[in-house]
Amino acid sequence: MLMAKKGEVKLTPDDIGALAQTGGTVTGTLHVTHSVNIGDVDSGLIANGNGNVAFYANNVKTGEWNNDRLHWIKNIEIGGALNVSGDANFIKNINTKENINAWDLKANGGVYDQGQRVYSFKNPPISANLSQNGWYKDNTTGFIYQWGYIGSTNVIQNFPITFPRNCLNVIVSNADAQGDTVDNAFGYPVNNASFYVATKGSVRGNIAGFPVYWSAVGF
Repeated sequence: MLMAKKGEVKLTPDDIGALAQTGGTVTGTLHVTHSVNIGDVDSGLIANGNGNVAFYANNVKTGEWNNDRLHWIKNIEIGGALNVSGDANFIKNINTKENINAWDLKANGGVYDQGQRVYSFKNPPISANLSQNGWYKDNTTGFIYQWGYIGSTNVIQNFPITFPRNCLNVIVSNADAQGDTVDNAFGYPVNNASFYVATKGSVRGNIAGFPVYWSAVGF
């Protein structure tokens, strides 16, 4: 307000380049030496040192920008993706409700799980069919163990799955029936997909077809 001889001259903020209390637009640089409050006096930004800006919400410090680092005290929620062009360093745990997909995941210590195994390209899960005529395969080494029951023998029987490279041996034992004398169960691989199995009388040496249990190993 300017005083003149014949009265008062009223000036608006625009007349003198000021910012009105009701708000406005700053087109140049705004330099604040202490704090900027948003909404009320207990929330906003406080400059508490050269290169240090603190974030407050309801008079509680939630984070700060210190020189070249952003430090957030509480949780950060991100609705989209978090893209990091450099390293991501975590002091404590990484918790996820879904998968961690990594081209190359390295750990200086152990990698632990609670209830499920940790798998990788070089540490795949085992596979198995736990039925009466079943199999177990270690997908890391390729080792395969197979087993089963045959009610009528003196036959060539297919394995539940084919051994990709080699069947090492077949072991056969008597099952739940045999002849008047002891019948010796026996068998041998025909190829990587099948084996011969039968029983043989201990007295007359005749080949019979009594039931047997069998197992085989290979890779």
